[in-house]
Formats: sequence, C-alpha cells, structure tokens
Amino acid sequence: MLNNSVFFDFNLKARLPRSLNVYFGLDSGALSNTISMEQKFLELGTCLWYGLDLYKEMKEIVDNHAHIPNYEESAIRRVAFYLEELRSGGTKQPMFTSTLIDGPVIDGVDVRKLGLKEVVNLFSKELLMRYRGDHLAEYKWNYDEVMQDYVEGRISRDELAERFYKPTDETKIPITEDEVRSMNPWDGDYLKPNWSQLVDEDSEWLLRQDAYYIRKFNEQYKGTDYEYILNVRPEIFNGNPLKAKVVALSLNPGYVHRVNNLLGKIMPPQIAEEIIAFKERQLQLRVKSFMIDSVGRYKGVSVRDAANMYDDWYWYDILNKFRQEAELPDEEEHDEHDIVYDNFSLIQYIGYPSKSFMEFSNNTILPSQRFTKLLVHYIAQNRKDVIFVVSRSEKRWRGLIGEEYWKMLEEEKRLVLRRRFENKNGVDQTIRTQNFNRKGFEENGFDKIVCAMKGG
Repeated sequence: MLNNSVFFDFNLKARLPRSLNVYFGLDSGALSNTISMEQKFLELGTCLWYGLDLYKEMKEIVDNHAHIPNYEESAIRRVAFYLEELRSGGTKQPMFTSTLIDGPVIDGVDVRKLGLKEVVNLFSKELLMRYRGDHLAEYKWNYDEVMQDYVEGRISRDELAERFYKPTDETKIPITEDEVRSMNPWDGDYLKPNWSQLVDEDSEWLLRQDAYYIRKFNEQYKGTDYEYILNVRPEIFNGNPLKAKVVALSLNPGYVHRVNNLLGKIMPPQIAEEIIAFKERQLQLRVKSFMIDSVGRYKGVSVRDAANMYDDWYWYDILNKFRQEAELPDEEEHDEHDIVYDNFSLIQYIGYPSKSFMEFSNNTILPSQRFTKLLVHYIAQNRKDVIFVVSRSEKRWRGLIGEEYWKMLEEEKRLVLRRRFENKNGVDQTIRTQNFNRKGFEENGFDKIVCAMKGG
C-alpha cells in the first residue's frame, strides 16, 4: 500500500513524490530505473486520483524547454510510449502501427496531430480506468471493432480519433464491490480524527485530500452558517448505498449545535460507543440498514432512539411519514429486517456538515467527490434494480454524475426527480424539500420509490 502522506505539499495539494523527469525521462538521462513501471503508474495514478493536473505539469516543463528543438514532440512520444506500456501490461502487444522513431500512430491516428494535451489527458484517463489504489486492474478495450468501422469506411479518420479519445463507455469500469470499498477515502485518511468520541473540539474530521479546499473555504466564511463543522464526523453516507434499492442524492449534512455538539458531549458512554461504532461502519460502507441495528437500552432509553436524537430525528420523521403514505408496515424496533430501512440509503454531494450550504467558487469539485462519482457510476452500472432519487440540487448532481450516466438512468427509468413548478417570477424551479411524499416528486416518482422498496 502506498503512503498517501507523500503525495501532498504543505498546502495539501496533490503532488508527485518525484520529479516528472523520473517518470517520463523528458530530459536525456533523467529517466529512473530504480522504480518499476508499475510503481510509476501507481504513483501517477494516486496523484491523478487526488486531483493532479498532469497536463499542466507537463506543459510547464515543455514551455521551459521551448528553446530545445523537437522537445514537445519528444514529450508526446514518451507519453505515447507509456500509454503503450499501460495497455499492453508489459506484454509488448503492438498498439502502435509504426515505431516511436517514425512517430507513434495509435489506431490510425498520429498522436502528433492530436497534440500534447490530448495525449497526456488520454494517458491520464486510461490510467484512472485501471487505478485501484494499491494495484492496477486489467482493462481490455475493443480496438478491433473501432478499427473495423474505420477500415470499412463507416467512420472517417477524424471520427476514429473522436471515438478513441472520447469513448462512450469510458466510465464503465470493471470493478468489484470490494474494490469500491478499497478506494473509499472516507474510511480513514483524516487529519486529526478522534474515533472514540462523538464530539471533540480539538479533532479535525477533514480528509487530507480535501484539506486545502475546505480550509480555504472556511477561512473565507469563518463564523458564518456556511462554515464547515469539522469537530464532528462527516456523514457522506447514511445507510449503505451498495446494498439499498433506493439511493437518495442530497446536498450536505445539516448541523444543529444543541444537538450535534451539546447532546453528543453528554451522551452516556454506553450508548455513545454503539453510535460511534455504527457511524464508523457507515463510513466504511459496511452497515446493513439505514437505521442503527442495536437493540440495547440504557436507563430506559434505547440506542436507536438516542441515535435518532443525535440526528435530530430528521430522517426518522421523513421516512416515518413516507411509510404511512406508502402504506408500508410500521417500524418494529426488534425486527431483524425492515422494508424501508433495509432498502433506503443516502449519499451527500459534500460529506462535511454545515448549518447552511454555499457553493464553492469556480465550480470546484473536491477530490473526495471523485469517489462519490465512481460510487454512483458503479451502482448505476452494476445494480439495475436500484433507483436514484435526486432529493436536493439536481443541477449539481447532474454535473457530477455526467451526462452519459444521467441519460442512461433516465432511459432506464431509474431516476426520480423533484416536481418542478413556476414561481411567482415565472422562473421554473424544483420543490425545495426533503420530504418523501407523493406531491414532492414528478409524476409516478413516489410510486417508483415504493415499488423499489418492495423489490418490484
């Protein structure tokens, strides 16, 4: 396993632990053979996963060597060579139709025609397709089908380049549930967590990869309702989206000081320990239900009731009203299975709590949101019985998920949206509520949720 701490600078931005020349040998003699090709790919993949812009890094070096003839062309050839290595897995299968000396041609497209940006971004994209944190997964691409279309004249050379560099199924990664968990950043790499307390004023529940952006945001909004609260656990998931039949997509966890802070501090240790254990498993994507499964009691108070108090009864009340309107069985505290809690889960757009939400400037996407995107893609592609309910912020979720998967979910009728209406100013907008009732969703949306809960 790689030591992730070496992949960040003092501002906690992603950085390569070695010079770019060590990886690509852009300067004569700089290429290092002291680390294996796989290690180079893993280190490059880790930084790409944490948000490194490899093209920007490469372009800076190329610009600084503009006085050297053919330097950029040499850089393109080197990246193309690494792309060949990545695809062949070291088997030296002929992906190029001519030698590097003559100029690399990938599937009939001269990479020099496409330029440095396209080739570096292609390498980055294909490396991330295979990257699994501590190893590279095998990924097979059907080159023959694309080439056959080109050879038989069904697509032009330019269309060949377009299909190859912008493949329609680029995000359909062959990945297992265990691999999803292994890539889950919420399982551990926090700056200063306190796993034994619900609330610790000195803790900092902030993922290392997000730290630069969250700290910068909190400096700007310090003391306001928009500031992210970091002395309590993040709640990126509620329930287990890998197991549920209904996955709700929300915005970010709310925060009520008298509940999430004060109540957390006075919670009896016997109950707090069980809530802490459940929330830890929840961050690991290992819980079985939306609701804590403990049946323990302390001085007449059940652990389940205490957990709902700590969450301000927010989703308990929403789901209880949904249960009544849907005419589903009442909750029974000691039942091993519950048709609502076992089949419902929640993913937040941003996992850190705040009293109110404010958008990041410049449409910033946090590094941790890369995993959120991968998780949604995995479920959408591999769990065809799951529906997604966009409970909050349709525009943001659509942007994060991407048009390809959004349209796929629409076509498969697995996407439930909030009902739209025209406000007094004539502007079309969605209902701003988290309630799961019939009038809150588009036509047939409520019935889709009920049907999915029942497994129909």
